[in-house]
Amino acid sequence: RLSEKFTNRVLNHRYRQRVLKNKIMPPAWAKKKKKIPKGYECIEPTLEALENELRDRVKDTNEGKRNTESLWPIHQINWQKSRYIYDMYYTHKRISR
Repeated sequence: RLSEKFTNRVLNHRYRQRVLKNKIMPPAWAKKKKKIPKGYECIEPTLEALENELRDRVKDTNEGKRNTESLWPIHQINWQKSRYIYDMYYTHKRISR
């Protein structure tokens, strides 16, 4: 009985892989894409600058630092980005949901 369940599970997995390879069925993440909010053009340059800064901080060397110390700048930039989006939506009402 156990081997029958396992065999069915493997066959289902292989079938799904084949279906996805042949692109009969779109991937699950394709359905979840959201539209860009109104007013995004206003905040896009700032978000891109924060993303570039985040990439630079991730690439920095961590020699002589503890693991938590190396993550502080990344956490700080991520918080800054989240706070900027929050302020633009709730405080200044520059973007929509």
